[in-house]
Amino acid sequence: MATVEEVRHKAGRLLGVVRFGQSLKSEDDLLLTESYNQVYDALKDEGVAIWTSTSDVPDRVAMHMAALMAFNVCDDKGV
Repeated sequence: MATVEEVRHKAGRLLGVVRFGQSLKSEDDLLLTESYNQVYDALKDEGVAIWTSTSDVPDRVAMHMAALMAFNVCDDKGV
């Protein structure tokens, strides 16, 4: 299981705004938190989210969550 923080960090690495071992800037962390909530809500509406929004993300979907989150904010980040 991956924590929500780990998923946000992975999304930040996919966007190229942070490297492994570094911390997200507060504005990027806030943007990715918002993106996580949007993606989670969409998956919950579809009946796909099998975890609660504040609990750990199952390993089998963590990478997919990070990719969807990164895609959600790529325009905001100019990527």
